Amino acid sequence: MPPKKKPTQEKKHFMILLISLVSFLLVFPFLSPLDSIFPVIPLLFIGIIFFILINLNIEKKLFNTILGITIGAFILQVIADLGLPDFAEKCIMLVALILYASFLILSILCFIQKIFESKKIDADTVRGGICIYLLLGLQWWIFYMIVLIFDPAAFHIPPFISKLSETHLLYFSYSTLTTLGYGDISALHPFAMTLSSLQAIFGQLFLAVFVARLVGLHISQQNRK
Repeated sequence: MPPKKKPTQEKKHFMILLISLVSFLLVFPFLSPLDSIFPVIPLLFIGIIFFILINLNIEKKLFNTILGITIGAFILQVIADLGLPDFAEKCIMLVALILYASFLILSILCFIQKIFESKKIDADTVRGGICIYLLLGLQWWIFYMIVLIFDPAAFHIPPFISKLSETHLLYFSYSTLTTLGYGDISALHPFAMTLSSLQAIFGQLFLAVFVARLVGLHISQQNRK
């Protein structure tokens, strides 16, 4: 009798990423105050993403590009936290945020490529889609941070909030992504309003396209069987 084929082990790259992202979002409010002393949040988040990128075996050239962008962003943020004059600090932080945004965009594109190249549906495919959805919230959070550098009054905040923090912007980002819209924090600057509208559109489009992809793969699997 021919030897039985060993069942292929289910990949769990995106399960690790999903658990890490959810844990990151849960501890974010507690880490945010420490970020003024040392950029703990970017360091932790970068470590999570790079661990997954390494295991996904992406092209070496692309990986090195992402690595270079990330190292540059982190160094600039450390320099910005050294107590420089206000204008210099804002300029350096602006460049750092743009690099962080580029890092996230490239990472999301790598994850999307891996998921949409899949020939079959498994649990990791679904988890990958959830991870991308969570990363979209973080992506727009960085965009809102960039807007806030140009205009500190770009967002309306309720009277009981003295100053808009990173945690508040993260909350606003996910409220917009899910079209929840409590209304306690809202965009006032025209560019912030455009960004929030685009985020709501992207969030709904991604869900529609991802679900359609899953349905298409499922039908294809059933036809092959």
